[in-house]
Amino acid sequence: MAASLGNGPLQQFALVVQQQLPTILQDGGVQLAITLQQQVAYSTRVQVTAAVALLCGAWLRLVVSKAAPSLWSLLLVVPLVAFNTWVPLLFHYREELISRCTALLLLLWLGSYKAMGLCLGRGPLAGQHWTVGQTCLLYIMPIYPSQDTGGVKKGRLTDNHGTSAQAALSFVANTAFCVSLAYLLAVYDMPVMVKYYVYFLALYGFITFLMDGPAALLISVLGLKVVPPFDRPWAAANLGDFWSRRWNNTVSLTLRALVYDPLVEGCLIKQQQQQQQQQQPGKAAKASLWLRLAGMAATFAVSGVMHEVILFYVSHEGQFYPGYWFTFFAIQAPVVLAEALIYKRLAAANIHFPQLLGTAVGTVILMTLATYLWYPPIDTHTDIATSVVAGINKNAAAVLGWMRQQGGSMGFDAALADLAGIAPATAAAV
Repeated sequence: MAASLGNGPLQQFALVVQQQLPTILQDGGVQLAITLQQQVAYSTRVQVTAAVALLCGAWLRLVVSKAAPSLWSLLLVVPLVAFNTWVPLLFHYREELISRCTALLLLLWLGSYKAMGLCLGRGPLAGQHWTVGQTCLLYIMPIYPSQDTGGVKKGRLTDNHGTSAQAALSFVANTAFCVSLAYLLAVYDMPVMVKYYVYFLALYGFITFLMDGPAALLISVLGLKVVPPFDRPWAAANLGDFWSRRWNNTVSLTLRALVYDPLVEGCLIKQQQQQQQQQQPGKAAKASLWLRLAGMAATFAVSGVMHEVILFYVSHEGQFYPGYWFTFFAIQAPVVLAEALIYKRLAAANIHFPQLLGTAVGTVILMTLATYLWYPPIDTHTDIATSVVAGINKNAAAVLGWMRQQGGSMGFDAALADLAGIAPATAAAV
């Protein structure tokens, strides 16, 4: 089989897989991934990952979407989820950390959840007649298409990110924003709280970089309306506003479709729930407060679990500190509830809480929780945060170097010289 691939890098990839087949069942493919890291070029691993992901998208459209939504149909996506669980291991936990993080977000989390949602009649892949190409792109890219909810408000599900030009402009701006912050983090020794807030802004820039580029492409090529992935999270009026409308709407809507909605609607399979609504109109809209609170708590808890999984993947052996990130997200539900009750009491007393003050209080609460629960496993106890910064600087230096080589001097000489020294120096220091 390997010989049929020719004498190029794909043959080498196939040969390594063939040699390591006996070990896959023993260790879940960990040794295979390590061997591929060592013997197969990075570009080949990226190409194989993209090719298999596209095949998975075609499988979802041509096979899975033809099956009626049910728990049994989940069996059709078991191989897909297994691949998504394994593929981040193809990239070194430090030298290729950005690629590993990207695979974790795009495939292990969003891709797997979208595929499982399709099996249950929920999420962005269900309910519309997407073409094979549309399904593939929606599956592998970190975007969420706007949907018609029949007048029912569901977060930002009906909002539109704008034109492809606007998404592309946001992509360029946030990429530059992320790179600039990474540069500052590597160069300057900041006070702890300032550094942590800059980390927060850099995380926003990095995730937006991953999402706005694909959004611009899909809006342009497929004519889709896409939900805005972020909306100035630093300007959130309060924590409830931050989590429900401002921060990572792509992930929150995916979680809503698979966690919150089934709990609130009292039905896992969307098709069955729709049949019930036809018989009892308005049932979903009359969900009890307790169900909605349970849905919110469960959504935060599942998000915490998935963040723990990501932390496990990016941690070196012996440097995984579990529990921090799960607690950080699990505690958000009671904090948001307490905040909502306080606002309700203030409104009943005819007391107006200024938005600027709400933003300040929400930021202080969020950063305080992050200081004790988010940053310890990646900054206090390990070098993960510093390694991410080094990886961004290294990639930025490579891109700017290529641009300089292709187009001659573009005014980046000084920055390139600094970045070229920062990336290896930062990596060596951790």
